[in-house]
Amino acid sequence: MDTERQAVARGSLGEEVYRIACQRIAREAYPTDVSGYMSRELCRGLAGPETAAPGRLQALAEQRAATVEALDRVLPASAEDDLQTMLLSILSLYDLPAEVLPSNTRELGALLERMEADEEVAQALGRMAARRGLRSTELQLGVMAPALLYPELPDVTRTALGGLGDGGMAHEAFVDLQAALALELATLQADDPSEPGTLDVSRDLLASTHASFDGGLEGWYVVRDERGLPLPRAVGVNGFVDGNGDGLADVNADGRFVGADGSELFLPRL
Repeated sequence: MDTERQAVARGSLGEEVYRIACQRIAREAYPTDVSGYMSRELCRGLAGPETAAPGRLQALAEQRAATVEALDRVLPASAEDDLQTMLLSILSLYDLPAEVLPSNTRELGALLERMEADEEVAQALGRMAARRGLRSTELQLGVMAPALLYPELPDVTRTALGGLGDGGMAHEAFVDLQAALALELATLQADDPSEPGTLDVSRDLLASTHASFDGGLEGWYVVRDERGLPLPRAVGVNGFVDGNGDGLADVNADGRFVGADGSELFLPRL
């Protein structure tokens, strides 16, 4: 009887999250165990990992203590009521026939699959990755860093969400904005390539020069070429080459500088 009470006793929030995840994985390990009996004690921590089926379930059981501790740190007991309220409020997003949340998840998965199969997308992401390290780590988050450190951020977020939610003072305006954006997206058409678009105007603005900009600012700045890559001091120096004769240092498909032998080159940090 004592063992039965211990088996059904509710654990910490981290233990309960672990138990549910463990039971889901156990369904794959024991597909014929519809009652969950074979994994019940294991998922509650009453049986050792050696009793689990080899594979994902056993690996998860071996890390139970560390996983539960991490979950309890991320999900303290003080957040349990708020978490329960949030989970209950999103249940309606699973209702048929719309299935809003599952539908969005499937659409996102389909989008990622199309991106994975698109060679141009992969090359563009590779060129973006080549910019890594060009900005100091202290400045990478930009304005987001001080915003995230703002001590009253939870209160601001809670107030903003309350204003946008049902009954909030900005709810109707927010719904109107969503409707307008939906119509805009539904009738969206590609820009005429012969006419300048927003990107062209922004590029011209950011790349323009004016005498009033010469304010005596001093500091280290990275000069970039038309591809957005940092410009070496000279091609033919420190291994940088121009094999195709376009006047720019050669890069590979990932947008990284390469030497004559195809090996990657790196600009020295200041």
